[in-house]
Order: sequence, then C-alpha cells, then structure tokens
Amino acid sequence: THYTSTNISRGKKMIAYIRDRHTFKLKHHATALSYDMTVQSIYDEVSEFTVKGTGSSAKAGDFFFAGKFFGVVKEVDKDRETLSVTCSDIDTLFSRDIPDAPGTVSGSIEGYIKSLIDKYYVNQPDAVYATPYLTVAASTSTAGSALPDVEDGVWNVKSYLSKVRRLYNIHTSYSVVNGKLVMRIYYRDRQTHKVFLDLSDYEILEESFAHEAIGKITTVAEDTGARRDWYLLKDGTITNTYTDENRVDGTWEVLSVSEAANAAQEVKNKFTENSDSHLIEFACGKDYEFYDNLTIRTKEGRVLNSYISAIRKSSERTKTVYKSGELRIMLDEKINMRLGGK
Repeated sequence: THYTSTNISRGKKMIAYIRDRHTFKLKHHATALSYDMTVQSIYDEVSEFTVKGTGSSAKAGDFFFAGKFFGVVKEVDKDRETLSVTCSDIDTLFSRDIPDAPGTVSGSIEGYIKSLIDKYYVNQPDAVYATPYLTVAASTSTAGSALPDVEDGVWNVKSYLSKVRRLYNIHTSYSVVNGKLVMRIYYRDRQTHKVFLDLSDYEILEESFAHEAIGKITTVAEDTGARRDWYLLKDGTITNTYTDENRVDGTWEVLSVSEAANAAQEVKNKFTENSDSHLIEFACGKDYEFYDNLTIRTKEGRVLNSYISAIRKSSERTKTVYKSGELRIMLDEKINMRLGGK
C-alpha cells in the first residue's frame, strides 16, 4: 500500500487528521507531538501517535491520517491536553469475513478488486457497514486468475490485497480528495537496490538468520520392511543415487511410511518443510518502496537476496527504518515440478 498525504520535511510539523468511520466527516485535526508509525508492513504492526487536543470524539474504527500514514484507529486514550492514538493499517478496513463465493476474475486483477470493494463496502446494503465516501480506481490492468483464499467458508479483501501484492506486484494507494477517500489500485515494477551494511550510511538495528533443512531421508516401509535412502540436491532434485556433490547441507532423518508405494510422496512432503530465512532491520536516509528487492551485503561479507518487508518512521529518528526479510524459501514448487506435479 502506498499513501499520499501532506508532504513533510524535517523541521515541519506533522498534522494529524481524524475522520468519522461512517460519515468521513473531519472530527479532529492537530499537531502530532510524537509518533512511531508503520508506513507499510507485511506484519500486522500498530502505529502510535500523541496528538494535541482535548474534547475529541475520536473512537476506535475512525480513520487517522498523518504524513504518509493512513490508518484505522484501534484505541484512543484522552489526557488533559493530548490524545494518545493507536492505529492499524488502513487495509484493516477490509478485514471483515465474507461468506459468499468469491467468483472468478473476468478481466484484470485490479478490476476484480474494485468490483469486490464496490460490492461489499461502497455499495453495501447494510448502511452501518457501507463506505459511500470511498472511490475505488483501477489504474492499471494486470492479467491473472488468483482468487481470495477461502478458509472455513469465508475470505476477506485485506488478505487478498496482500496476496496480489506478493504474486502480481499490485499495490494500493490512498488520498483524501474533496472530503472523499480515494483508493487507487495499480501495478508497480519492483526496483532493486544494493545495500552494503558495512558502510556508514546504514545503521543496523537487528539481524537474525534461520536455517532448517533436511538433507537425507531413510524411509522404512511398514508393509514390506524395505529401506531406501533419499538425497536432496541443491537444485531441488530428489535422488536415490548416492552422491557427495551438490547436496543440501542438512540433517539425516528416518521416516516410517505405511506403504512402500507412498514413500516418494511422503519424502517430498518432508523435504518441503526445509526453510532458509532472515530478518534484517536497518535505518538509513534513502527512500525505498515497499516490496522493493534488495541485494544485501552484511558486515561479515555475506550476500543475501531480500526485499523491503516493512517501513517505519519515528519522531525520535531522522532516518527511515526498514525491515528486510526474505519469505521462507520453500522447496515445494521445485520438487513438485521434478515429480511432475502442479
């Protein structure tokens, strides 16, 4: 999600605006005295603001806009002279579970998203949950067929927005125009940036790495008693032929299978649990976009392919804080292709 609002540079005061959840009328606007905000994130992180003013009728569910942040109020604590406001990302507006079948994409992904939001929010028959002040614009046209993930008979638009951002690079941006909320849906190319953490431009706040891998499995079939060794290679190939080259470095496990005929599938399922992940949080004065690709060189000289998974800004820090985390690398897709699966 990309946000458009009042431009703020160092030295300028940031003004916060609170608008009513049902009418979108302005309830309160005042200087933000302090803030720690998540501009965008793959995680459900909250943002904290302290705003001047008393007597405000702001409450949970209202909209909160400040600088590059567009959100939904989660909690308000009122003091004598200030409001302490905790907010979620504005996409929380679309987190309501929907029990209807999601249909199919007939046209572009952007157009499909617009049709969902228009139907279930903008033109919602139940006025309590309707958002008539919202205008949705599909600014690009991207071919695709991915649908919302249905679990226990329900799905929601918020999760679908995350899914198409990951699969198709389709993003959303928000702005307030003539007292109305405008949501734009568009495709954006991911830019790639080089981040050398050994340079003084970058301040490392957190580094964590995880590697969980199985390199060899010995199956024991309960029906025949047959034992067989399976080796995972670095290109995702599974082989029964011993080799000491191009092997995945991991543990050796014994797997009991009910039938020898099912061994290959159960071995594949076990190998797909392998993962290699990292999370690096750093601060710098550069401007990166959400989901931009990164080539990171750590202080130790290790090179990682990553992406921007969160962007944070704080009144206590002049630099922007970025989280870069690689999505868990699952071998499922490679192994499926090798075994002739989908």
